[in-house]
Amino acid sequence: MADDHRVLYNHRSFADLFVAAGFEVSLLEYHDDRGVFHAVDWDPADGLVRRSRRFDDRRRPGGFTYTSLILDARKPAGT
Repeated sequence: MADDHRVLYNHRSFADLFVAAGFEVSLLEYHDDRGVFHAVDWDPADGLVRRSRRFDDRRRPGGFTYTSLILDARKPAGT
């Protein structure tokens, strides 16, 4: 991939991308601007994300070694 095609998203810029496309967004796992990790439990039946705090097999006692930026984006009913 060419260097000029890469985009680095944070929790706000990624959510804003979906909001601009007409989605309602809930942040599920992310690090805020201070580096603090936030997580909201969700129903895995709605979409299992293996690279998440709850389901990553690489999780170790006392913490986790990898996180993803995870959000739920839904189109409002009737759109």
